[in-house]
Parts: sequence; structure tokens; C-alpha cells
Amino acid sequence: DALFDIDGRGNTERLVARNPKLKNLLEDGEYIPSLGQLNLMAHYKDSINDALEYIGAEPLGSAGCWSSTESSQNNAWNVNFSNGNTNNNNKYNSFRVRAVAAFSF
Repeated sequence: DALFDIDGRGNTERLVARNPKLKNLLEDGEYIPSLGQLNLMAHYKDSINDALEYIGAEPLGSAGCWSSTESSQNNAWNVNFSNGNTNNNNKYNSFRVRAVAAFSF
């Protein structure tokens, strides 16, 4: 099930292998989150935004964001940050992409 996909890094590596120009849009260590990861981000949006504000970074908005979870060659999943809904849409639709980077303490 797509909602349980938490391998954004692996998904991004597969996307870059098919379209190497995508790598130019990502900083070192960044990847496109999977549907499961974006769903968690939407669930904890307020806490994440507090942390992002604390470090002076751009908060998560309310727009929809593409995930790296594909359902077919033409479709991928996205999450609407205004209400947490997940949708499977044709890739020609316009949504934002929010790259993330894993970190540890």
C-alpha cells in the first residue's frame, strides 16, 4: 500500500536514475519524501513548523506536495498540507516538491 511507503531516499534514487537532471535540483543529502513520510509530515505539521521557524527555515505551507511514491509511469501520490488528504494524480498536474534531508543528533 502506497501509504506505508517510507523509502523516499530509495524512490528518489530511482527517479534520478530515470531522469538525471533531477539530481541538479537537489542539494547533497536531500531527497523527495515518500507518501508515508509526507503523510507523517502533514500529521505533525504544527510541530515541524515550530522547529523550522526556530531555525529560520521556510515552514510547510498548505499547498499540495508531490511524493516520490509513484503508482504508475504517469501517476504519483501527493499530500495536501491544508487538510492532510492524499491523492493519486497525473504527473502533469502542478504541485510543489519539498525536498528533505535526514539528520541525527
